[in-house]
Amino acid sequence: MLDYGVKEDFVDPKPHAIFLVPETPAKKLRIERQNLADALFCEAEAAMAVGNYSLAIARFEANVDLWPGNVSALYQLSDLLRENGNRRRAVMYLCRVARLEPTAESYCILADALSECGKIETARRCYYKALVLDPGFRDAHYNLAIDFLRTGMRNEEVYHWREYLKLDRWSEWAKKARAHLIYNSGLKVAKT
Repeated sequence: MLDYGVKEDFVDPKPHAIFLVPETPAKKLRIERQNLADALFCEAEAAMAVGNYSLAIARFEANVDLWPGNVSALYQLSDLLRENGNRRRAVMYLCRVARLEPTAESYCILADALSECGKIETARRCYYKALVLDPGFRDAHYNLAIDFLRTGMRNEEVYHWREYLKLDRWSEWAKKARAHLIYNSGLKVAKT
């Protein structure tokens, strides 16, 4: 018996050679780019922490130039751009996020930014895409109800308030949704 409880007749008597594959120049370049992208991300977060948003934006943009699939950096960048009034550029980065990570949340965030830019119909399509991806995604129903409220489309608004309340009955947002529904539909809503 060997030390690990394996019988000797189960051990392969021929040792296997281990081949080390040398690093290729392309692999070295990828590693260097990744390290630089990580450093830029850290610098951007540090700049945000001290309130230097223009430097943070520049570092996040450099990061996503080096690493186009960095969803975390794309979200951070789009948040900074939206907060600083550059919503159109934020939409551009959020479109990239939705392509890289097609989730209900990514489409809902994109729709929020589109709505802020005044692109209501495109925003609605994104909210509906979020609902296709996740029919129980309550934020999309809430935001659609708000958009329909703003444009005076009462039937659609009431529908989405009701759908939202099916998914969320007790939060602060549910209280607001219930109030909107009662006020705008003229109907009583049970507090089930």
